[in-house]
Amino acid sequence: RGGVDVPAVLGSRATDIRASMGGFQGRSLQSGDVVGVLEPDTAAAAVLEPRFSVHDPLRKGRPGNMGEGSDKSWRLRVLPGPADPQTDATHSKELRALVGASFRVMTRADRMAVCIEPDNNKISKAATEEMRACQDVPYGLSEYRPPELASGTWSTAHLYNLLVGGQQMSEGCVSGTIQLPPDGNPVILLAEHQTTGGYKVPAVVIQADLWQVGQMRPGDVVRFECTTSEMAVTALRQLRAEAQETKVGLPG
Repeated sequence: RGGVDVPAVLGSRATDIRASMGGFQGRSLQSGDVVGVLEPDTAAAAVLEPRFSVHDPLRKGRPGNMGEGSDKSWRLRVLPGPADPQTDATHSKELRALVGASFRVMTRADRMAVCIEPDNNKISKAATEEMRACQDVPYGLSEYRPPELASGTWSTAHLYNLLVGGQQMSEGCVSGTIQLPPDGNPVILLAEHQTTGGYKVPAVVIQADLWQVGQMRPGDVVRFECTTSEMAVTALRQLRAEAQETKVGLPG
């Protein structure tokens, strides 16, 4: 009730892992660590009654959290990302590929960003290499293989829709920015993201859905769907209104 008993640094007891500052010795907790609990402010405790949120999305379930168990499924609504600041070229192809596929959360995840990879990454890469190996073989030779055969169980549409990352002129970033580095694995920026970035940005997660990214765990499935600015504003207003609805007591 009184908080975690660790030294306050710059007015906070949080931990900055990258800077090795704050929290418990500036690092992640490990097996065997013992962390104390501060005594509650008795004056405040006498006035404030325990309350819980009526619309807790993790307890009641939301459309975004569709699964149960260790591997969950998340649905994130996105808006189109900004164009390349140098050429004004949009990333509509990458956006279509983003919303047309499912992804898995990688182990590279922290308060700065969550990295995801296409759910079919290994299979599609192998099929792409097979396609490239056959593309220079003249039609009619015994070694020639049509694209639909060279790609195995994957159609050419799947291959052409593979996410292609790349660099562009740096521009400002916001929480929810989906960057697309050269390796093709999208990166969703979070609270401690850098101020600028120089990778393609096919989309931005709407603010009302950002809480989901913070709850994702390695192995979880992620899917995206396009929305509009008007719907994004409506969703955020609804989320904030629901956050104000509380009840006295403890959740059952």
